[in-house]
Amino acid sequence: MVYSVFAGVTATLSGLLANAYPSLSQGEIGVCFLAIGLGCAFGSCLNGLILDWEFRRIKKSIERKRKQDGNEKINDEKCEAGKESSDFPIEYARLRGIPLHVLVFVASIIGYAWAIQKAVHIAVPLVLQFFSVSTIIIPFINLLIKGFSRILNHKCIEYGADDIT
Repeated sequence: MVYSVFAGVTATLSGLLANAYPSLSQGEIGVCFLAIGLGCAFGSCLNGLILDWEFRRIKKSIERKRKQDGNEKINDEKCEAGKESSDFPIEYARLRGIPLHVLVFVASIIGYAWAIQKAVHIAVPLVLQFFSVSTIIIPFINLLIKGFSRILNHKCIEYGADDIT
C-alpha cells in the first residue's frame, strides 16, 4: 500500500506540478525530480546510521541481561555481519522503527497533497516530497533488500557459492 502511494506520487509529479505551477517549464519540472533522488540517497545513508545505532542498543541490552544471568557476551562477528544468532533479534532491530517512518511518510504525503492543491510556494511540496521519500526508503531497504538477499544467498549456497551476506 505504501509503495503504491509512493509510485503514484512519483508518476504524477510532472502533471501535478504543470497544473499547479503553470509558469514552470518542462526542464524546471524535471529538476523537481531531484527531490526524490536526493531523498532516496539521504534515506539510504540515514538507514545505515539508524540500523547501526539500533544494533548497538539492542546488543547492549541483551548483554546486560546475559551478564545478570551469568552468561557470556554476544558473538560480535555474527552480530556485526548481520547474521542471525539465537540470542540476537535481528528482525526486531530492523523493523522496530518502521511504524514511525510510515507515520512520517503519511503526514508528509498529506502535506504534499495540500501544498499542490493550494499551489503554495514550490519549495513546500518539494521539501515534503524529500521527507516522504527519505522516510519510506528505510522500510523498503529493511524489508525488501534484506529479504531478497536471503533468497539470493540461499540460491548461491545451493549452487555451491560462498555466503554472500
